[in-house]
Amino acid sequence: MLTGIADSRLAMNAVAIQIRDRRADRQQLTELALVLKAACAPTKVRLVLNGDRALASDLSLHGVHLTSAQLRRLHQPDQPDQPNQPDHPAESNPAHSCPLLGASCHSFEELLLAEAAGAQYAVLGPIFDTPSKRPYGAPLGVRAIELAQGRPEQLKLFVLALGGINIDTGTQALTAGADGLAAIRSFTTSTCTTQLCNLVADQASPRLPPTDSGLPPTLR
Repeated sequence: MLTGIADSRLAMNAVAIQIRDRRADRQQLTELALVLKAACAPTKVRLVLNGDRALASDLSLHGVHLTSAQLRRLHQPDQPDQPNQPDHPAESNPAHSCPLLGASCHSFEELLLAEAAGAQYAVLGPIFDTPSKRPYGAPLGVRAIELAQGRPEQLKLFVLALGGINIDTGTQALTAGADGLAAIRSFTTSTCTTQLCNLVADQASPRLPPTDSGLPPTLR
């Protein structure tokens, strides 16, 4: 199913595909990554692995996306591990590097941590209401985007809005200053994916570099 969805995203000229499956072990992630890497090879689509910097480097993927817990451990190495957030020894090892580094952030403070870690982009959320995040509190709202983008002297990475993204909320996020959009549920249907990609192409921030530069204006 995942590879089928990925194939449809490739056909729609998606910019990046992120592999994210917290239930998969290293072998399963390796097998999936190799299949998707082969599918992406003839295209300009970037393949980003969530959470495992060492594996992304070992497989020569385009990038790695750090969780917020991993991001904090880069700056606070003595912080204890959290459930389902394994600490990979290579997180702080510069030998394990990928061209593209991203991070999940839930506050302006974490955006600054991502910038300090050398991330080129960050996913900020949840901006709007989304079922999976309701147990963690209220969404951040578009004000969080406005505050982040209002401090260019402190923050130079690209900020993508995540959480409850559809055509209407995506438009609101871009209007508030988001550099691009990130989504999961909305990118599982072809119609919504096409609409979101067109929306980003029309309204994404002029700060974004060309799509062949390696930085994704949209991320799945």
